[in-house]
Amino acid sequence: LGRRFPGLGLRFDHLGKPEPHLFVAAARRLQLAPDRLVMIGDQLETDVAGARAAGVATALLAGVSRWDPAHPIAPTWLLDSL
Repeated sequence: LGRRFPGLGLRFDHLGKPEPHLFVAAARRLQLAPDRLVMIGDQLETDVAGARAAGVATALLAGVSRWDPAHPIAPTWLLDSL
């Protein structure tokens, strides 16, 4: 949109994961500090990265992503199943 309508100051706001504001908003809605929450997800680049950026602990559920100790994004816990 910025290219189509130059000069209007339009910008794109990322709304989905891995943006940390989603996790911060969830903590606020639950009236809990982010460090009191756990995000259970199956993707490192979205679920785990977003939660970690917001200060939320993470549990990676086996499935889509496989964690490797050399990977820069590390979950707090690894789960084989729920």
